[in-house]
Amino acid sequence: MVKVIKRKKNLDFSFINENSMLEFQNTICELREQCDSYVEAIASYCEDHSLDVDEIVSLISDSLKKKMYEEGIATKRIKSDSPILPF
Repeated sequence: MVKVIKRKKNLDFSFINENSMLEFQNTICELREQCDSYVEAIASYCEDHSLDVDEIVSLISDSLKKKMYEEGIATKRIKSDSPILPF
């Protein structure tokens, strides 16, 4: 049986600015306290809002990318000489 996911909200990400990126980053940092990683926090956010990860990529700030990168190095999920996240 195929599970159909219905969107809870029609979120419009077409107008992205620094404030919306900061708000998203703060939300993810709050979720991070309850999750094992930033990636898991983002996945949880997407699941809670019935979003595909591709829909929120534009909200991921350089600061949040850096936190994810540093976390990946600390947990040995990525090599320290790997380039920073490409999205």
